[in-house]
Amino acid sequence: MEFQSPVLVITTIKSGRAEALTALLRELNHALWEQDVNPFGDFNLQHFARWVVINDQLIFAAAVDGSAEDYLQQLARNCLELLTPIYEHCENFPESGSSSTESVTNYLITHQEQTHMFYHGLRNRRVADIQLESQIHRSIEVFLDGNQDSNSFRANNPTTIVETIKAHLKGTGIDYDSDDPHFHSRLPPSIKAAAWWRWPALIGIVLGAVLLVPLVAYKEWRERREPSEQNPFIADSQPSELDFEEIQAIQSPMTSIVTIKPGWFRGITLRLVLWAIQMLADHYYNKGRLGSIGSIHFARWAIINNGRHLLFLSNYDGSWESYLGDFIDRAAHGLTGVWGNAVGFPPSKFLLWGGASHAADFKAYAKRSQVATHFWYSAYPQLSMPNKLNNRSIRAFLIDSKKSSAKHWLRRF
Repeated sequence: MEFQSPVLVITTIKSGRAEALTALLRELNHALWEQDVNPFGDFNLQHFARWVVINDQLIFAAAVDGSAEDYLQQLARNCLELLTPIYEHCENFPESGSSSTESVTNYLITHQEQTHMFYHGLRNRRVADIQLESQIHRSIEVFLDGNQDSNSFRANNPTTIVETIKAHLKGTGIDYDSDDPHFHSRLPPSIKAAAWWRWPALIGIVLGAVLLVPLVAYKEWRERREPSEQNPFIADSQPSELDFEEIQAIQSPMTSIVTIKPGWFRGITLRLVLWAIQMLADHYYNKGRLGSIGSIHFARWAIINNGRHLLFLSNYDGSWESYLGDFIDRAAHGLTGVWGNAVGFPPSKFLLWGGASHAADFKAYAKRSQVATHFWYSAYPQLSMPNKLNNRSIRAFLIDSKKSSAKHWLRRF
């Protein structure tokens, strides 16, 4: 089983139906966040999900447990009443009255698109695991708060307190030590099995960088002579559209789409850079941080529309300003390596320099490229990345207390 997979489905909206579809998605979003009506019901394999209308396209993206195909099949089986009124606005969707689980599944799978780089901040944790670990944390906090004035309880040594907490959890029916063979594994099985080629992958990245040197020099020479006149952005997105959807929880979504610079060089360079970032994310930055940035739950880049456009989707903690600030301060070279292949990005030098380092210009570019997220779902909207990592460590100690002290563990509350 693949622990988390990216799902990306892009469909064409019927002529004249984009406005009505946008209104429907906003209505579902309002019901979710203002009235606590979850359109997915009890179906909870998605960590995050969104629908976005961009011109005549509907984009559905999700970070899910299991494979993309299995997820789409189960989504159609469990949420047909949700999917039908949405995709009836799209071309080639099964006619009303004839849609079935099988036909809707085939429709969604047929319209899948490739994700070229996918980052997940907390590996090996399914939605159910993260929710259970949050429940464990809350239950322990309530128990400790209820006993903070008890002199006899406070007089116990830390190890005795931990054993009392374990008994409390068992008494409330919380099975913190349920069988989870991959709990202590840093990497999912599919990646861990191939971990032996971690160093060859790094060598490949270095060799790829060396091979890019003459191409980068060619790029610098050509761009000085052939400035692009293309419009960087394919959709108008006024700041007023980016309303409560982007600031309604501890977490926030970002949806961005830009035009890729024309030519074979940009296509090859962009794919190589995304491949290198994917290798680093899989084999090095797999402990809750992308580089030194610890606020990202899931993020992805996808080259779509026959290589013309670059889509960026992210689920992150905090404000938009602080999120971009982290990227500028800690990951400017990586951002420049990717977005430097897009039209209108601040000028870069030799692929990785300049670009995102120009803070004001980069923020203006990022804001202009952003589009409204019309529907956005989070399975745990009140948990930050540090919360999730802390909760995981709390449960890990309960399962195996040999690697830490009870006194140190109690400081997590």
